[in-house]
Amino acid sequence: MKAAVFVVDDDADVRDLLKDACTSAGFPVVAHGSAGEFLAAYDDSGNEPRCLLLDVHMPGMDGLELSKRLRASGALIPVILLTAAAEVATAVDAMRHGAFDFLEKPISKEALLSRIQQALERDEAKRAERRRKEEFEDRLKRLSARERAVLDLLVEAQNVKQIAATLHISVQTVAKHRSRALRKLGVANDVELALLAASHIR
Repeated sequence: MKAAVFVVDDDADVRDLLKDACTSAGFPVVAHGSAGEFLAAYDDSGNEPRCLLLDVHMPGMDGLELSKRLRASGALIPVILLTAAAEVATAVDAMRHGAFDFLEKPISKEALLSRIQQALERDEAKRAERRRKEEFEDRLKRLSARERAVLDLLVEAQNVKQIAATLHISVQTVAKHRSRALRKLGVANDVELALLAASHIR
């Protein structure tokens, strides 16, 4: 799985420097000269890890505003904001709104690549988690209404007898629905189900 780095900076010379640094490390680079250009082209779907190197001060929409828009839209891509001057208030605001890091220019190539690698690793983990959640939700859709009702009660830690009483069906019928539900979800037992449900159901 090939990681990609996106660069958004209105300064062509800085864009080229960032592109060269990333390319030297083997990362494919997609560069844009403005936040609007990036937004018009970017698609956050997909499983390939990526990160965004984003200049804070740009004409029109600045880097902080773009970072906020990405977070508000639910985009996973980690944002590394870059600025030529240390600005504590801006940095705090950026981190509060989900930026991965806030770095002051100039930054050494080694330090930059280190933070990029860390951002890519976090993004890879988040995309894997999103993929697992989507796969689990697809499996949930295969359950019948009765199987889903039994499943929800299992998640609430009700035992088979309690579920039977709640749904006004026999223990044997509950057992059948439970077995079918677990098979469709690809889990072996209630423990595995509970672990999945903790992060994916509801």
